[in-house]
Amino acid sequence: MNIYVFVFVLFVTTKLIYGKEIAADGECNPVNTLLEKDKSNNCCLEEKITCVDGHITKIELNYSYLSGNIPSDLGKLSKLEELDLRFNRFEGSIPPELGKLTNLNKLLLNNNRLSGSIPPELGKLSNLNYLLLNNNKLSGSIPIELGKLSNLKNLDLGFNNLNGLIPSELGKLSNLEYLELGANKLNGLIPLELFNLINLKYLKLYNNKLSGSIPPELGNLSNLVDLSLSNNVLSSIPPELGKLSNLKSLSLSNNVLSSIPPELGKLSNLEDLKLGNNKLGSIPPELGKLSNLKNLELSNNNLNGSIPKELGKLSHLEYLDLSLNKLNGSIPTKLYNLIHLKNLYLQNNSLTGSISSKIGKLSKLGDLKLNNNKLNGSIPSEIGKLSFKIFEVI
Repeated sequence: MNIYVFVFVLFVTTKLIYGKEIAADGECNPVNTLLEKDKSNNCCLEEKITCVDGHITKIELNYSYLSGNIPSDLGKLSKLEELDLRFNRFEGSIPPELGKLTNLNKLLLNNNRLSGSIPPELGKLSNLNYLLLNNNKLSGSIPIELGKLSNLKNLDLGFNNLNGLIPSELGKLSNLEYLELGANKLNGLIPLELFNLINLKYLKLYNNKLSGSIPPELGNLSNLVDLSLSNNVLSSIPPELGKLSNLKSLSLSNNVLSSIPPELGKLSNLEDLKLGNNKLGSIPPELGKLSNLKNLELSNNNLNGSIPKELGKLSHLEYLDLSLNKLNGSIPTKLYNLIHLKNLYLQNNSLTGSISSKIGKLSKLGDLKLNNNKLNGSIPSEIGKLSFKIFEVI
């Protein structure tokens, strides 16, 4: 038999027997370190390791109860396209050598115990689509080099201990669709460059120390679906937010916002509006135009005046919280048209008048709080037909 034919037959037979390939010399060393296996182990036979033409292309070891440090030798796997070590117990720092993995399109290290700073070398990963480092113990500033990741679609650095400013260089990530920097210690202004990210659908900067006004340029992000800036020190809502016609969730609670622009009533796709714990003053009747709204949270805002009857037009509303304000006048009877309402919180205001018998129309109501107001008259018998979990009137 021709020697070349023999070698080919032997190669094919080996693949048929083992089902996977043998990795090139040394490529399995860092993987076996991760797996806590002997250096002689052929890692290409492992269920969560993919090899092509003798090279490791995917490491998918998420939810594997692994611990220890991430080996720096992973940076030698030149053909690696995906490194997924999510939901393990890895400690120590992120090796800067990972910046050599120029074919990498997914780097998923979230939900571990990693510490130290984010290596600027990660900015060399020009093919990266997903960078998830959230839910670790990373500290220091966000490296400006991450702005070089021109193919990035998803950047999640949330729930770490990152500080300093948000780098304006992130505004160069023209393909970005998801940006999560929440639950860190970031401060300063929101950089205007972020509002060049016209493909952005999710912008989450909550639970930081960001200050200043919310820039009107935010209204340029026409594809935005979810905007969360809650728990910062932001001071005003620009009317331009009313241009975000695709927005479904807007969370601005726990800031120092001073008023609600009537233009928010143009957000026809909005389902969730959270503005609690600010200093908003009054409720614009235009909010009654939010025909898809399910949750409206305006508690603890020093709101005064009466409850707009227009809120009774929010036919999909399930949750309404206007508690801890200075609202006066009677409860608008049109609120009793909100037949999908499950939670109604009007306590700690200065509401007057009686409770209408029409409250019996709210058959899905589970939580009702009307206590600490100036309501009078008797409790209507129709309330007895409702199945409450929580009922506080006095």
